[in-house]
Amino acid sequence: MPNYREQKVTKEIKRLLGSIISREINDPAVPSLCSIISITVTKDLRHAKVNISFLDVKKVDTDKAIKALNHASGFLRHRLGQEMATRTVPEITFVYNESIEHSIRINELLNNQ
Repeated sequence: MPNYREQKVTKEIKRLLGSIISREINDPAVPSLCSIISITVTKDLRHAKVNISFLDVKKVDTDKAIKALNHASGFLRHRLGQEMATRTVPEITFVYNESIEHSIRINELLNNQ
């Protein structure tokens, strides 16, 4: 179970990262409708794994979007460093999470019965 400091940093990263991605990432590969599902931070707060999902999955090339976000991770880390009041800012790795796509598929199956 994460300690209080990890939980606080995770919550702050999630809030700030969602805002920065929606406002400042202008890459056409990254859709404007993306959702940060969860963030896992290591105990030393040096690495963060961000599970992200896209709301309009049918129109998005998820591999390109994740690659673009990982390419922009240095910029995002720099912006987090400007906004956060911590000594270190974790290195960010984005991972695609299929949970929204999976729930939409299940909803469609249930509605068709």
